[in-house]
Amino acid sequence: MTWNLFHFLDDWLFKFSADLFLIPREVRVLHIDRMHFKIRSIGWGEEFSLVKHPQGTEVKAITYSAMQVHDIDKPEIFAIIDI
Repeated sequence: MTWNLFHFLDDWLFKFSADLFLIPREVRVLHIDRMHFKIRSIGWGEEFSLVKHPQGTEVKAITYSAMQVHDIDKPEIFAIIDI
């Protein structure tokens, strides 16, 4: 499951970095296929504006090392990001 989470976060980081006009406000997971290791999601937000979206620390990469998914009573994840 951690591999799915890594790719999910990495794909959204790529979309944020590659699309100059996308600032995701919300991302919703539509379906998790545990048999085929796929996550389908949709995200929406607003157009980038330097006035409204000041630049600060940038996430450079998602780290797979030490990533954890706990799904027993209450779903919980632990992920480290490189800035």
